[in-house]
Amino acid sequence: AISVTVLVGLSCDFCLHIAESYSHSRLDSRKGRATEAVERTGSPITGAAMTTVAAVLPVMKKFGIIIAINIAVSLLYGFFFFVPILMVAGPMPVGDELKSRF
Repeated sequence: AISVTVLVGLSCDFCLHIAESYSHSRLDSRKGRATEAVERTGSPITGAAMTTVAAVLPVMKKFGIIIAINIAVSLLYGFFFFVPILMVAGPMPVGDELKSRF
């Protein structure tokens, strides 16, 4: 039960960081906001993934491999699936849209 909780938490972590960075962007277009989010968080997320894998593999043999696979898949999902979805259908700030209409 604990391993499932850990895997679910690690699975959504990278997407949450990208989404948070996207939501703080002040750019006008979805593509620009998503690009800025990756520029700001891409390197730290990749570094966090590498250090987590490096720390877990020597300590936990079988579960460490599962965590490493989980991190690799969630990293690929975050960059190659979630970011393109943000570019196409990501939310835009409501306040800014209302200001530009009036």
